[in-house]
Formats: sequence, structure tokens, C-alpha cells
Amino acid sequence: MDFNVKYFKVNKIVPELSLLSPKLTQEQIKKAKDRPQPALPQHCTPWVYAESFGIVIKFCLPVIAKVIGLGQGKIRIEYDSSFDDIFGFKVIDHFAPGHFGVSTGYRFKTENEIGVLLKPLPNNRSDLDGVLEGFIETWWFPKPLFLVYKAPEKNQELVFNPGAKLAIAIPMLKGKIKLGELSLDEKLSLVEDQDRYISFSSPPHDNLSQSSPGVIARPYSAYSRLINKV
Repeated sequence: MDFNVKYFKVNKIVPELSLLSPKLTQEQIKKAKDRPQPALPQHCTPWVYAESFGIVIKFCLPVIAKVIGLGQGKIRIEYDSSFDDIFGFKVIDHFAPGHFGVSTGYRFKTENEIGVLLKPLPNNRSDLDGVLEGFIETWWFPKPLFLVYKAPEKNQELVFNPGAKLAIAIPMLKGKIKLGELSLDEKLSLVEDQDRYISFSSPPHDNLSQSSPGVIARPYSAYSRLINKV
């Protein structure tokens, strides 16, 4: 399923959006050339997909902003530039005791019943911790999206650097979860599916290329491509 997400920047200083992509270390890239190949994150389909699905939200100002805790849920905001005069729009808003909002600088528009889930980047990749998760109904919400943080404790501070990766926006369908146990027929069908997968992934891996990376991840990845016809 593809999601059509359109956006509008509220100011020309706001950086362009980008899609999330896996972050690999030089050591992981180098080890991918080893023979036999070790199990590496980039060989694990679930990890790759989790690291590839989402829209990266960066701090939208080209200046440093500090949010300093004053105690009792109050904050002070400091910029390293004459913010109001230069940029002319409010980015950090102390909208409620104990919490403050940080504008993303974007308006989003999605198809009916498709919203976006705002959350931290996966696997501790956010440049600043603390963003609270929330689902926004972007098929109708007309204002710029904002991220929510808890106010720092007294004398503590949160520093927002230009271009810092703060969160990701994940498009998803709004709906309810109906939780229930499988019927007997469904359980039997699932057992059959399991047997086929075990047969597919068991040695000598006749269905798999021996050059495929990652002995642990290889059966899952190969079977996923087969089922999804990728």
C-alpha cells in the first residue's frame, strides 16, 4: 500500500523533508564483504523496513534554540539570534504547564482517514530525546504540525540544533483494533503456513542463494520476497 503525503512549508527557511533510510556504520558496510558473511543489521528485513519507513522531521530553524527548565513546569526559551525579527513565526510554544510544542514548519495533507503518527526515530536515532508520540488526523487538520515535549526540570535544558533529527512522521490508517482468537480452521491454516516456511528455510536451503547474506536473516528475507512477489 502506498501513502500519498503532501506538504507545505510555512517559511522558506524550513528544510526540505526526506524519507527515512537505514543508518549503517562503516564497520557494518565493510563486514558485508566478508566470506562467509556474518549476520548484519542490513541483512535483516524487519530491521531494514523499520529503518526505511517514515518521514524525517528536523528542527526547522537555522539557529540554536534552548529550552531551560525553571521548575514547576515553567520554561525559558533562548535563541542564539534575533529570532522574531528574522523569521517572523513562532516555533517553540509553551502551550501548557509542564509541556511545550515545537513547530515542524510543515502543513501535511493526506487522503481521507490516513493520518500521521509522530514518534522518535527508530533504534535511538533521534538527535534529541523526549518527543512525545501522537497521531494527527492530517486529512483535515489545517495547521502546521508540532511536536510535544515535557518541560525540563529546573536548571536542566533541551538544546535544539539546526537540522537536528527530532522525529519521524509515519502515515497510517486510522481505525480500531478488533482483538480475537483464531478459529480452529484458522489455526490449522497457520500451522500449514508454518510448515511451508520451515520446509523452505531448512537446510540445504535449496530455495535460497548461498551467496545471500546473513544465515539468520536469509530465510525470512527470501520468503518475504516470494510471498510479496518483490
